Amino acid sequence: MIKRIISKGSSSFIWKGFILNFPVLKKSEGFTLLELIVVFSIIAILSTIGVASYTSYARQQLLQGAVNDLSAVLNTAKSKASAQVKPSTCLGSLQGYGVTIYKTAVGSHVANSYTLSASCSGNVSPIESPSVNLPTGVTFDSSTDTSSIFFSVLTGAVNLTGPAGNIGSIVLAEAGLTAKKTITVDEAGVIE
Repeated sequence: MIKRIISKGSSSFIWKGFILNFPVLKKSEGFTLLELIVVFSIIAILSTIGVASYTSYARQQLLQGAVNDLSAVLNTAKSKASAQVKPSTCLGSLQGYGVTIYKTAVGSHVANSYTLSASCSGNVSPIESPSVNLPTGVTFDSSTDTSSIFFSVLTGAVNLTGPAGNIGSIVLAEAGLTAKKTITVDEAGVIE
């Protein structure tokens, strides 16, 4: 004889002294198609915003890195001039150190590059490789009028040369961004 015992969540039977438990199958619940579409749409929107924000951040950091690198080279020229460090390639008396800006290609120098050099008895000798290129996508802005910054050894004076206008300002821009960063060198040699 089989007896049926009904309890919550399962169905039990007693058969020859044994209790047999069988789970009651419930209606499976899941997500509707509409709920899935809404969730995936929200995920897609948030992902798009995240990728766009990261790309913009990366480009701003690329520009800031280029500004930091050029500022470091300017500070190196200033430090070497004030310490009167004479490079081994320097023949004659050391007059100072300079950084030359190339907005356009000139001779062996490519556009958007700069070089650190020492001036010895009127002869200029590069300290680094012929030129340091700005990262891809970073350029010298058209408002950059400074073409050379020279730090003198003997007088400590700074000689800023350029065609005209805002001499002493170097403006770097990142292609595709409206953000620009400016490096300013005044006659006292302060680099900001």
